[in-house]
Amino acid sequence: MNWSAITSVVTTFTALAALVFTAQSLSATEQGQFTDRYTRAMDQIGTLGEEHLQTRLGAVYALERLARDSPPDQPTIVQVLSAFVRANLPQATPQAILLPSGPLPPPPRPRPRPCPSVAVAPHSLTLDVQAALTVLGRRDRSKDNGAVTDLRNTCLASTDLSHLNLTAANLNGANLVGANLMSANLDGARHDQHTITKGAVTTGATGVWW
Repeated sequence: MNWSAITSVVTTFTALAALVFTAQSLSATEQGQFTDRYTRAMDQIGTLGEEHLQTRLGAVYALERLARDSPPDQPTIVQVLSAFVRANLPQATPQAILLPSGPLPPPPRPRPRPCPSVAVAPHSLTLDVQAALTVLGRRDRSKDNGAVTDLRNTCLASTDLSHLNLTAANLNGANLVGANLMSANLDGARHDQHTITKGAVTTGATGVWW
């Protein structure tokens, strides 16, 4: 019996097993680090007040870095940043719909914070919201796994959205009245009968549907 050959084979299998174990350990450690980074960023992006603007900005860019380092987490991060934008802007009020008359009035519904009645000046997006939109626009969409920039029912009236990549974004019910969309990419953007675009500037934009 060739003990030397047997010993060599055993040594080889042992080395391979050690490599597999090391790779699994590194993967588990790396995933733990991703989880810690995500949790920390979520804590920071939820801080309120102007005094915490830099903290929220740091959280937005931390989530962008995490999406690059951990592609499986990108769809969740797209949803988080979209929700952050929606939560920090007024909600667009859909056009009035006539309801059939009946013996009882319709039940009251919570009233959303509507778009300002007077258009605000361009460049009015806060830095953290602008950063979130920019990060959403420059991500690698091949890692989205079906996630899209979701700005439905959001008031974007008179805001500066120039040069933003809004490919396939959900703009259902969004108010884009007077928005600056110069050179924006709207290819495949979703819209419906409540999406208002009156007065939006679209010079150089692609995917314009109106």
